[in-house]
Order: sequence, then C-alpha cells, then structure tokens
Amino acid sequence: MLRNNLQRKGLLLPILPYLNFLLQKISSKRMITDMAALLAFKSAVLPQGNPDDPLPNWVGTDSSPCSWTGVTCNSDNEELVLGSNSFSGVIPPEIGTLSMLQYLDLSSNTFSGTLPVQLGNLVNLQHLDLSSNALSGDIPALETMSNLEFVDVSSNFFSGVISPQVATLASLTYLDFSNNSLSGPIPSQIWGMTSLQELDLGANALTGSLPRELGNLINLQSFYLGDSHLTGSIPEEISLLTSLRKLDLGGNSFVGPIPDSIGNLRNLVTLNLPSTHLNGSIPASLGNCSSLQVIDLAFNALTGPIPPQLAALQDVISFSVEGNMLSGPIPAWFGNWQNLSSLLLSTNELSGSIPPELGNCSKLTDLALDNNQLTGSIPPELCNAAMLSQVTLNVNNLTGDIIHTFQRCMSLTEIDLTSNHVSGPIPSYLANLPNLVILSLGSNNFSGDVPDALWTSQSLLEILLDSNKLTGSLSPLIGNVTTLEYLVLANNNLEGPIPPEIGKLSNLNVFSVASNNLNGQIPVELCSCIRLTSLNLGNNLLMGPIPQQIGQLINLDYLVLSHNSLTGNIPNTICSIPPELARLTNLTTLDLSCNLLNGSIPAELGEVHKLQALNLAYNRLTGQIPPQLGDITSLTKLNLNGNMLSGSIPITLGNLMGLSHLDLSNNQLSGDLPSSLANLNSIVGYLTFLNVSYNELEGQIPSTGMCAKLGTSSFIADPGLCGDELRIECTRKTGPTSLVSTGAISGIAIGCTIVFLSMLFVVHLGTSLLNMDKVGDPPLVEMSQETLDATVSNGPWKMSMLKVLHIANLCTAEDPLMRPTMLQVVKYLKDVEAAPQLPIFDSRQ
Repeated sequence: MLRNNLQRKGLLLPILPYLNFLLQKISSKRMITDMAALLAFKSAVLPQGNPDDPLPNWVGTDSSPCSWTGVTCNSDNEELVLGSNSFSGVIPPEIGTLSMLQYLDLSSNTFSGTLPVQLGNLVNLQHLDLSSNALSGDIPALETMSNLEFVDVSSNFFSGVISPQVATLASLTYLDFSNNSLSGPIPSQIWGMTSLQELDLGANALTGSLPRELGNLINLQSFYLGDSHLTGSIPEEISLLTSLRKLDLGGNSFVGPIPDSIGNLRNLVTLNLPSTHLNGSIPASLGNCSSLQVIDLAFNALTGPIPPQLAALQDVISFSVEGNMLSGPIPAWFGNWQNLSSLLLSTNELSGSIPPELGNCSKLTDLALDNNQLTGSIPPELCNAAMLSQVTLNVNNLTGDIIHTFQRCMSLTEIDLTSNHVSGPIPSYLANLPNLVILSLGSNNFSGDVPDALWTSQSLLEILLDSNKLTGSLSPLIGNVTTLEYLVLANNNLEGPIPPEIGKLSNLNVFSVASNNLNGQIPVELCSCIRLTSLNLGNNLLMGPIPQQIGQLINLDYLVLSHNSLTGNIPNTICSIPPELARLTNLTTLDLSCNLLNGSIPAELGEVHKLQALNLAYNRLTGQIPPQLGDITSLTKLNLNGNMLSGSIPITLGNLMGLSHLDLSNNQLSGDLPSSLANLNSIVGYLTFLNVSYNELEGQIPSTGMCAKLGTSSFIADPGLCGDELRIECTRKTGPTSLVSTGAISGIAIGCTIVFLSMLFVVHLGTSLLNMDKVGDPPLVEMSQETLDATVSNGPWKMSMLKVLHIANLCTAEDPLMRPTMLQVVKYLKDVEAAPQLPIFDSRQ
C-alpha cells in the first residue's frame, strides 16, 4: 500500500532503493523471528537426540526456514503442514508468533494438554487443523482469527461448551468439533452461519433439540450431528437445506416420524438416521431423492411395508433398515437396483418368500435377511449375483434343502441358515466354494453324515452344524481342515470315537461335540490344540481317564466333560505347577459332573483364580473339601453334590463373596455349619441357593445373614442341625416341647414306610418286592442300605429312595429329641418329591 501511494505521488523513484532495503530488513527480521519460533516448536515436541527425527533439516544456521520440511513460504503467507508425524507434548506458545501463517496442519499426532492462548495471534490464519490428537480443555475463542475458513479440532478430548463467538467467523465454510466431550446446547448463533458448507458436531454430549432455524443454513452440503444426545423431533425445515448431500443424525433420541418433507432434498446422496428412536413409516417421498446412494434407517421403530415409491431410485449402493418392525413382503423391485452392494433387512417382521429377482443385483455382496418371518425355500437364483459374499438368513421359517442352492455362489464367504427348518443332506459342494469362511447351519433338520468332502476345505474357519439330525461318525479326515477355528457339532446323533487326528487342528479355538453318542476315550492328541478356549464334550458316552496332558491347554476358558462315564482321578494338571505345563489360568467354567471320577478334589484348583463355575457333582469323590477352594474369589457357582466327601465344611468358603449357588448336599460332611457362610453376599444380592442336605452336620444354623433367608429345604436330613429355620431348639429339653409325643411315633413311622413302599411301586419295583416273600429274603423293615442299593442300583430314583429311607430312620430314632415333628416329616417328603436329580447348574451346550 505504501508503495502504491508513493507511486501515485511521483515520489517512488527517488526513495525506491531505500524502500526495498526497508522491506528486506522487515522481511529478514520476520524470518529470524519465525525461525526462532519454529526451532522452539521442534524443541518442545521432539526429544533431544531423537534418532527418528522427522525434521532433520530444521537447523538454526539456515538463513530462512522456507526450505524446511513442512514449511512453505511465498511473498505474503506461510504454511506449516506437519500432520501424521510422531509429535507429542504440548503445543508451545511460540506458535503464536508466526504472524503471517495462513495454513496450519498439526493433525494426527499425539499432542496433549491445552491450546496456548497465543494461538489467537494468528490473525491471518485461514486453515486450522488440529484433529486426531489428545488435546484437552476448552476450545479457545477463535473470533480474533477472523479470516478462518476451515476449522477442524475433531477427535480430541476438548470439553466445556461451544462458544457462541464461533459464529462471528463470517468466512467459515468448514467447522468440525466432532468426537470430543463437549456439552451443553448448540449455540443458537450457529444456525445463522449461512456461509457454512460442512458442519460436524457429532459424537459429543450435547443437549437440546434441533430448532426450526436450522433451515437458514442454505449452503450446507454436509450435516453431521450423530451420537450427540439430542432430543425432540426432526423439524420439517430440514427440507430447506436443498444443497445438502450428506445428512447424519444417527444415534440421538429423537421422537416422532421422519418428516415427509425430506423428499425435497433432491441432491441428497447419504441419509444416515440409525438408532434415533424414530417411528412411523418410511416416507414415500424418499423416492424423490433421486441422488440417494446410501440409506441407513436401521434400529428404529419404523413400521409398515417398504414403500413401492423407492423403486424409482436407481443409484442406491447400500440400503439398511434392520432392527425395525417393518412388515409385508420383500419387494421384488430391489432386483432393479443395479448398483446395490449391501441389502440389510434383518430383524423385522417381513414375511413371504425370498424374491429370486435379488439375483439380478449384479454388484450385491452382502445380503442380510435374518430374524424375520420368511418362508419357502432359498432361491438358487441368488447365485446370479456373482459378487455375493455374505448371506445371513438365520432365524426364519425357511424350508426345503440346499442340495443345489449355493453351488454357483463362488464368491461366498459366509452362509448362515441357523434356526430354520431346512432339511436334507449337507451338500459336498460347500467344500469347493473357494472363499467360504463361515458355514453356520445349526438348529435345522439336516440329516445324514457330515460329508467327508467338508474336511478337505482349504478356507473354512468356522463349521457350526449343531442341533440337527446328523448321524455317522467323525471322519479321520477332520485333521485336514487346518484352517479351522470353530467346530461345533453338538446336539446331533453322532457316534464312534473322537478321531485322534483332531490334534492336527492347531488353530482350533472352540470344539463342541456335546450331546451326541460319542464313545471311547478322550484322545490325548486333542491336548495338542493349544489355542482352544472352549472345549465341550459333555453328555456323551466317553469313558476312561481325563488325559493328564489337558494341562497343556493353557488358553482354556470353558471346559465341560460332564455326563459321561469318565473314571480315575481329577488330573491335577488342570491347575498344576510343572513349568512345562502352564496353569489353566484363564479357566472360568469347569464342569466334570455326572461321571465316575474318584479320588480327592485337587487342592491345586484353588490356584485357578478366574474360575467362576465349578461343578464336580455326582461323581465318587472322597476326602475333604480343600480349603484352597476359598481362594477362588471369583466363584459364583460351586456344586459338589452327590459325592462321598467327608470332614468339615472349610470356613474359607466364607471368602467367596460373589457366590450365588452353593450345593454340598448328599455327601458325608460332618461338624458345624461354618458361621462364615452367613456372610456370603452375591454380586446380585444375597446367596440365592444353598443346599447342605443329607450330610452329617450338627450344631446351630447361623441365624444372621443369608442363612436367615433360607428355608428348611437347604438343611434336609442333617439330624444334628438345629435352629429357627428347622423349628428345633438348640437347647435340649425334656418333654414334647417341639417334638411329637411318643404315642404318635408309630403313626409317623408307619406313614413313612407306606410312602417308601409307594415310591418303590411307582418306580416299577413290584417284581422285586414280590420276590422278597421268598424264603430267605429279609423283611422290608430290616433292609439295609446295601440291600436297597442292590435293589434299585439301576433305577433313576435311587437317590430319592435313599432319602425316604433316611427320613424313616429319623422317625424311629431311639432318642426322642432326634425325632422330627409331623410338619417336618411332611416338609421333608415334599422336598424329596421336588428334589432335582441333576446338578444345580448345567453347563451343557
């Protein structure tokens, strides 16, 4: 300006040399100041002597910083572009001395702390990008930087409210405050920033609703307010944003319908309204938005059919309405959307058959129709969509077979037909689909053998065939699918042994063959699958010992071997210390119930500190309960029912403060009931289940804590126990205070005997009873427990009969103080009738 004024007055030529000298002097001084500021910046954000220095040419001996990495200079401005480096620490205040800076990009580093107030000195700044750092505190006032056109401070940790002063930036076209922790309402002044073309305030903790004034943003092209905690309705004035191309309001708590006026947004390309609590129907006017490519209305409460007016759209690439309550058929006109790659209609109430016209969508890759009410067979025409990759049709009412259905779908990576009524054999061609990774056919009516060809696949990671009607045995070829990570064959009719070749599946994470008819021993080779996290062999016909090598499965989280005929001791390698066998420290569930295991409970189990459920019920375990079990403070369920454990209940079990189920019944435990059990609290309240019945415990039941909340069913047939719960006083007195009279004892004993005889008859032991009349057979009243064992050893009600006999013995006890009252006898008999024969928790799957 000075040069121009002098030139007009004819004074320029005489002083031109001096003016050039002066300008160079000013420029040189500014360069020195800028260099000092930049060197201070480098010193603050990079440690001294960093061998990976991204700014090696930033040295103080240069005359100008204009050749330095990230620095651009020209006659009237400077740019500093240092995004995506490894800078950390705070942004130094010296940055504010770069007075000519117009472009500043420090994005995608790890800067932290607050922004220096000196940043406001950059009055010439037009572009400010501080996104993707770890900056915090308030966003400073930006009104002094009146030339700003672009501001992006997204993906930091800024907090506080949005300053209304930001609306004074009249030249601003791009404003992005998203992915921070900003709170409070959106300042009303923002709705008057008519120069804005992109506004993104999403992923904050804002409050309030969208005002009608948002219609003033007539130049807005991108509007993002997703996940911002906004409420209220979407105003009709949104239709005034006719320049809008991208609209994302998802993840808020709006009410009401999608405004019908949204059909006026003819330039709209992307519409994202997922998880916004919207209701009503999909507006038919969307068919007017001819530029739409992405439509996401998922996880709302939309009802009614998919409007036929949407058939007019020709550029749609992705259409998602999953998680609503849409009804009616799947429109066949979807087949006209030639650019469609993703069609997500799952979790609605759609009915009818799958239209074969979907195969006309030549670019279709992802088809999700699961969790609807679809019927009929799966059309093989789907394979006409040669790029089809994922097909999820689970939880419908589909029928028919798949003998040829997917034979031509050579791009498939996932097939999920779980929970339908599909039948017929599993076709061998599935092994020839070169990209198939997930095959999920569980809970259908598939029958026949598992085809041997399936074990030759070179791509499968997951094979889920549970809950079908499959027969035959597991082929030794199973060891060829070395890519396999999940193999679930539970709840079928498979038989034969588990082939040792299973040990070749080195990538196996989950193996479940529960509830089949598999026999033989657990192959030692299975213990070579060291990546296993879940192993379920429960409810089969397996026998023999549990392999000691099971301790090699160091990643196991879930181990169920219940309901088999396994014998021998519980291997201490499940939790043992040998350095070559690392402990199963990740185990949370261990179920060995309903086997023939003997020996003692390994004390080493106390070292499995993540264990939550331990079920050793219905075995032949002996010895004492290890006090070390009280060290497993994560336990919520402990079941040792139906063994031959002896000794006292360890007081350390009172340490299990998260315990919700404790069953020690049907053993030979003795001594007092530890008072520490009264203090057990569950993470969901007090202990919800305790059973110590049918032992030889004695003493007073604690009258405080959880024990006071339990009924007599927890303490059945422990003749030495007393307390309020049993209505038996613990101070012995003479006389019939709480006992039946001597004259009633005979009636009670006769009643118990009649009940006992009735149960024997009910369980079809009539023949045995008749045979007792033969010469040499003992009278029934003299039957010993051994005789009863021999009589009912193969009967399903053996335990109940033993309990009834025990009650009968109590009724005729020599000591009157040990005889129950009539009410107690009735209660005992009712408890026997209702007593479960299985463990209190069942880990089978």
